Amino acid sequence: ASDWSSDVCSSDLPYRAYIQKSLEEANMPTCLQYLPVIESGYKINALSKSGAKGIWQFMMNSISPYGMKVNMWLDERIDPWISTQAALKKLQENYEILGSWEMALAAYNSGLGAMRRAIKNGETDNYWELCEKGFIRPESKNYVPKFIAVATILSNKEIYGLEFDEVDKENDKSVHFDTILVSRNIDLKVLSEKSSISYEDLRYYNPSLVYGITPPSISYQLRLPEGTKEQVDQLMKTSIPLVKYHIYTVKSGDSIYALARHYGVPESEIQRVNKINGTTIKIGQRLMIPAYKEVSEFSRPQNTEKIDFSGTYTVTDSD
Repeated sequence: ASDWSSDVCSSDLPYRAYIQKSLEEANMPTCLQYLPVIESGYKINALSKSGAKGIWQFMMNSISPYGMKVNMWLDERIDPWISTQAALKKLQENYEILGSWEMALAAYNSGLGAMRRAIKNGETDNYWELCEKGFIRPESKNYVPKFIAVATILSNKEIYGLEFDEVDKENDKSVHFDTILVSRNIDLKVLSEKSSISYEDLRYYNPSLVYGITPPSISYQLRLPEGTKEQVDQLMKTSIPLVKYHIYTVKSGDSIYALARHYGVPESEIQRVNKINGTTIKIGQRLMIPAYKEVSEFSRPQNTEKIDFSGTYTVTDSD
């Protein structure tokens, strides 16, 4: 148990101070900070077999009510700040509708609809009675007791002989940070090189960026370590490129489609960066292609197979 608690309650909980503070501000039970332990082991990149993702394990079909975005640039299910607010809202709604935290937690696991059906069929809204009567499926029947056990143990570490540091809600970096609104590509690695901010800190604050690059043409709240906003703001006002590019010279037979597939970028990005309308590119034209990943220079596959035109064929009436 000691090894398990040390693993869960040390480096794997870098955002717990923010979750604690958010629960307190929402007047919700602070023991809910341990729900991600059974959901994801507090790992922000956790991915379940069913496709649920992040600390709070959101499915794609459950994000729209909470304004979470998932696209080629972003997956806000793995953003601890955004997903925490979504999860707390979901839990609070479950509680207000179902009337108890046991039922709210069960609904978090199996869905609000399933719990409403259980109440209707079991003619009670008492979680424990519904479990006894068999109206709650086994996974959800075990989910709530498992959470209660984990929360009890971790909330009473001295009693159980566990050793891990408590979070500092007032000073933790998950609670204190700067933000700046950007609407252009910024590669976090390049930003780190051009500023005093470490790449590790930039990734810590912006884990939802798929490529580590902010989306183009749409607004993104870039999080920064506290006290660094001014230097980034000044950097944004310069013409210094903040994203790396592959420079490619167009050869005979090349197409935007083939280049996009090779370099792992959308065709629209190659068109936007190079101000190309349509799909026509010219031999000798130099293209700037955003370097979202490390790849070799593009070269078209050569067709080495020779076609044999020798031999004869006799045309028949059936041809």
